[in-house]
Amino acid sequence: MEIPAVFPSPEALDSLLSPSLQQLYVRLPANRQRNDRSVLSDAFVKDVVQTIRAKLPKLDDFSLYFGHPTTSDTISTIVDSLSGRPFRRLSFKCWGSAFGPSPDVTSLVRFLSQVENLRDVTFTFNDKDMLPALPDEGGFATLETLELHGHATSMLQFVSLVQSSQLKRLGMDSAVTPVQKIGDKSVLKHCEQFKLLTSFEMNFGLVPTLMKFDDIRPLLKCSHLEIVVMYLPKFFGLNRHQLEAMLSSWPRLTRLALGEWDDGKEGRAKLTVLDLLLLSKYCPMLEELEICVNTDSLEAGLPHTLPPDWILPRLVTLDFRQSRVGEYGKDLARLIAHLWPNLKEVHVEWWPPESANWSRVWEEVEAITGNDLDESNRDFM
Repeated sequence: MEIPAVFPSPEALDSLLSPSLQQLYVRLPANRQRNDRSVLSDAFVKDVVQTIRAKLPKLDDFSLYFGHPTTSDTISTIVDSLSGRPFRRLSFKCWGSAFGPSPDVTSLVRFLSQVENLRDVTFTFNDKDMLPALPDEGGFATLETLELHGHATSMLQFVSLVQSSQLKRLGMDSAVTPVQKIGDKSVLKHCEQFKLLTSFEMNFGLVPTLMKFDDIRPLLKCSHLEIVVMYLPKFFGLNRHQLEAMLSSWPRLTRLALGEWDDGKEGRAKLTVLDLLLLSKYCPMLEELEICVNTDSLEAGLPHTLPPDWILPRLVTLDFRQSRVGEYGKDLARLIAHLWPNLKEVHVEWWPPESANWSRVWEEVEAITGNDLDESNRDFM
């Protein structure tokens, strides 16, 4: 059930919420500043959570979306009202800095970590202020899915609390805040205990951090991974040996996205197009690939006949990010058409004239394969 935008009275709320209700989603209007409507929102939240405690014994899926900065008193009411009862899924989302003072967030995280039978958590941190500390007693013993947004370092702290051996999906999304811990003490080090992890997504956008290959080694122990997405502005310069270590560790991959840039300023990508032959050797189930490569390896040309064991028939989506076509467009098109004959969607991120060079490559691939490609050359203007 989704609560309407106009706040009902406590009496009307009782009539809306049936004792048999199992799922409840409350979305509050967006207000950047504290005002009368925000105060009304807070009062309504208190009514909702108190009603949950008193009259909704079967509710096990609760989502609360704040559109305004909330108060310590409201956070305390949420924690007090929801503590001591089991939930399968809890989600606390917000705009920007809706969760303000760090003690409030710490108490909310501590509450979440101890919820009985909790399987699914979505949580948004303040995107401006790093938490001084989170509770270090651990918890989340039954967690299967964790989705975090906001301050990067706070997210890393949060993940370090997770003691569940059942975690299958982990996603982190941060726009501009810095990571202060990378390496042995990072979230990736902690990930090696998640043996059943099937999906790992880390989108740190413009976060000013430099990751090295050694930082992701703990993930190589997660052999059940099917989805790996890592977007970082300054990614480690992968070479063939490192790529092979990753692919051989994740034979079940269906999607691989590595946010390495090739902008010509910090050196060309080390991976070559020919290094991607490793995909067919280790990851035959791959359906989506996003990666940056150096096409200069085609300078020596391709053999007249390409081996059939190079083919990866399941791959349907290809994104070469900021890879350059270079001078070997026809050989590149021939190799792409042979490696991935069933492509349907292709993407690059370049400005003209390089995006036009890619359009010619895709036309050549279409001519060879007979496929109509859904082309998206994202121009930087």
